Amino acid sequence: MQKLLENFSNEFGRSGVEVFTIEGRIIIHLLNNGSSRIKELLHASGSSYRGFYLAIERLKAKGLVTADIDPNDRRARLIRLNEIPEQLRMMEAEC
Repeated sequence: MQKLLENFSNEFGRSGVEVFTIEGRIIIHLLNNGSSRIKELLHASGSSYRGFYLAIERLKAKGLVTADIDPNDRRARLIRLNEIPEQLRMMEAEC
């Protein structure tokens, strides 16, 4: 697990995302659960409403996540990772 966190930190650190920040918690949640509704991510991030939305905007600006309309409920938005670095995908498969 330690090795996975170190590699995660290195891979996303290149994009300016630290693991133990709101952005890191959002990415970890998306890696584990796939696309998620904003309300679910807000709860998982453990942050304030404002802090969460600032973090989502930073992740969107870096091109790491996108927000799309939920096809099952057009009132809701789904946040998803744009691309998982190949090294993380391989390590995730090993765990």
